[in-house]
Amino acid sequence: MGLAARQAEPSSFAWRWPIAFQGIFLILIFISLPFLPESPRWLIQQGRIREATEVFARLESSNVDDPKVITERDMVAAAIKEEHDQGHASWAEVFTEGKERTISRVLLGAGPYLSEPQFAPLILVTLLIHPR
Repeated sequence: MGLAARQAEPSSFAWRWPIAFQGIFLILIFISLPFLPESPRWLIQQGRIREATEVFARLESSNVDDPKVITERDMVAAAIKEEHDQGHASWAEVFTEGKERTISRVLLGAGPYLSEPQFAPLILVTLLIHPR
Protein backbone atom coordinates (compact mmCIF):
# COMPACT_ATOMS: atom_id res chain seq x y z
CA MET A 1 0.00 0.00 0.00
CA GLY A 2 2.70 2.46 1.01
CA LEU A 3 4.93 1.40 -1.87
CA ALA A 4 2.14 1.96 -4.40
CA ALA A 5 1.44 5.40 -2.97
CA ARG A 6 5.14 6.28 -2.93
CA GLN A 7 5.60 5.35 -6.60
CA ALA A 8 2.67 7.52 -7.68
CA GLU A 9 3.19 11.00 -9.00
CA PRO A 10 4.38 13.39 -6.28
CA SER A 11 1.16 14.65 -4.77
CA SER A 12 -0.90 14.47 -1.64
CA PHE A 13 -2.09 11.03 -2.82
CA ALA A 14 1.02 9.52 -1.21
CA TRP A 15 -0.26 10.28 2.27
CA ARG A 16 -3.99 10.51 1.66
CA TRP A 17 -4.50 7.07 0.12
CA PRO A 18 -3.14 4.98 3.04
CA ILE A 19 -5.28 6.95 5.48
CA ALA A 20 -8.40 6.74 3.29
CA PHE A 21 -7.90 3.01 2.69
CA GLN A 22 -8.27 2.35 6.41
CA GLY A 23 -11.70 3.97 6.24
CA ILE A 24 -12.94 1.10 4.06
CA PHE A 25 -12.60 -1.30 6.99
CA LEU A 26 -14.28 1.19 9.30
CA ILE A 27 -17.26 1.39 6.97
CA LEU A 28 -17.47 -2.41 6.78
CA ILE A 29 -17.48 -2.66 10.56
CA PHE A 30 -20.19 -0.01 10.92
CA ILE A 31 -22.34 -1.76 8.32
CA SER A 32 -22.01 -5.16 10.02
CA LEU A 33 -22.43 -3.84 13.58
CA PRO A 34 -26.25 -4.06 13.73
CA PHE A 35 -26.08 -7.74 12.74
CA LEU A 36 -23.61 -8.76 15.45
CA PRO A 37 -24.92 -10.17 18.73
CA GLU A 38 -24.40 -8.45 22.06
CA SER A 39 -21.48 -9.68 24.13
CA PRO A 40 -22.63 -12.58 26.33
CA ARG A 41 -20.40 -11.27 29.09
CA TRP A 42 -22.09 -7.86 28.99
CA LEU A 43 -25.52 -9.51 28.92
CA ILE A 44 -24.70 -11.55 32.02
CA GLN A 45 -23.41 -8.45 33.80
CA GLN A 46 -26.73 -6.76 33.05
CA GLY A 47 -28.65 -9.76 34.42
CA ARG A 48 -29.91 -10.86 31.00
CA ILE A 49 -28.92 -14.51 31.44
CA ARG A 50 -31.44 -15.96 28.97
CA GLU A 51 -30.23 -13.71 26.16
CA ALA A 52 -26.60 -14.54 26.98
CA THR A 53 -27.42 -18.25 26.77
CA GLU A 54 -29.05 -17.71 23.37
CA VAL A 55 -25.94 -15.89 22.12
CA PHE A 56 -23.70 -18.71 23.35
CA ALA A 57 -25.99 -21.21 21.61
CA ARG A 58 -25.80 -19.28 18.33
CA LEU A 59 -22.02 -19.08 18.57
CA GLU A 60 -21.82 -22.84 19.15
CA SER A 61 -24.50 -23.58 16.50
CA SER A 62 -26.52 -25.56 19.01
CA ASN A 63 -29.55 -25.12 21.25
CA VAL A 64 -29.78 -23.43 24.64
CA ASP A 65 -30.00 -26.77 26.48
CA ASP A 66 -26.64 -27.99 25.20
CA PRO A 67 -24.32 -28.80 28.15
CA LYS A 68 -21.41 -27.03 26.46
CA VAL A 69 -23.46 -23.82 26.17
CA ILE A 70 -24.58 -24.01 29.79
CA THR A 71 -21.03 -24.73 30.99
CA GLU A 72 -19.66 -21.77 29.06
CA ARG A 73 -22.38 -19.47 30.40
CA ASP A 74 -21.74 -20.63 33.97
CA MET A 75 -17.97 -20.11 33.59
CA VAL A 76 -18.50 -16.53 32.44
CA ALA A 77 -20.98 -15.89 35.25
CA ALA A 78 -18.51 -17.29 37.80
CA ALA A 79 -15.71 -15.08 36.42
CA ILE A 80 -17.94 -12.00 36.66
CA LYS A 81 -18.90 -12.89 40.24
CA GLU A 82 -15.24 -13.37 41.18
CA GLU A 83 -14.29 -10.02 39.65
CA HIS A 84 -17.16 -8.35 41.50
CA ASP A 85 -16.04 -9.93 44.80
CA GLN A 86 -12.49 -8.63 44.32
CA GLY A 87 -13.70 -5.04 44.14
CA HIS A 88 -12.76 -2.22 41.81
CA ALA A 89 -9.21 -1.52 40.69
CA SER A 90 -7.74 1.89 40.01
CA TRP A 91 -5.00 3.12 37.70
CA ALA A 92 -2.98 4.09 40.76
CA GLU A 93 -2.63 0.39 41.58
CA VAL A 94 -0.82 -0.15 38.29
CA PHE A 95 1.92 2.31 39.22
CA THR A 96 2.49 1.31 42.84
CA GLU A 97 4.77 -1.34 44.29
CA GLY A 98 2.54 -3.37 46.59
CA LYS A 99 2.67 -7.00 47.59
CA GLU A 100 1.83 -8.01 44.01
CA ARG A 101 4.73 -5.93 42.60
CA THR A 102 2.56 -4.40 39.89
CA ILE A 103 4.99 -1.68 38.79
CA SER A 104 7.74 -4.28 38.37
CA ARG A 105 5.47 -6.30 36.12
CA VAL A 106 4.52 -3.23 34.09
CA LEU A 107 8.15 -2.26 33.61
CA LEU A 108 9.12 -5.82 32.76
CA GLY A 109 6.41 -5.90 30.10
CA ALA A 110 7.26 -2.46 28.70
CA GLY A 111 11.04 -2.91 28.89
CA PRO A 112 11.55 -4.69 25.56
CA TYR A 113 9.54 -2.01 23.78
CA LEU A 114 11.49 0.79 25.42
CA SER A 115 14.76 -0.77 24.30
CA GLU A 116 13.76 -0.67 20.63
CA PRO A 117 16.10 1.31 18.36
CA GLN A 118 13.75 4.27 18.01
CA PHE A 119 13.80 4.75 21.80
CA ALA A 120 17.53 4.15 22.28
CA PRO A 121 18.56 7.75 21.45
CA LEU A 122 15.93 9.10 23.82
CA ILE A 123 17.10 6.84 26.62
CA LEU A 124 20.75 7.68 25.92
CA VAL A 125 20.09 11.42 26.00
CA THR A 126 18.10 11.05 29.21
CA LEU A 127 20.98 9.16 30.85
CA LEU A 128 23.54 11.72 29.68
CA ILE A 129 21.51 14.68 30.89
CA HIS A 130 20.58 13.13 34.22
CA PRO A 131 23.48 10.87 35.24
CA ARG A 132 23.14 9.08 38.55
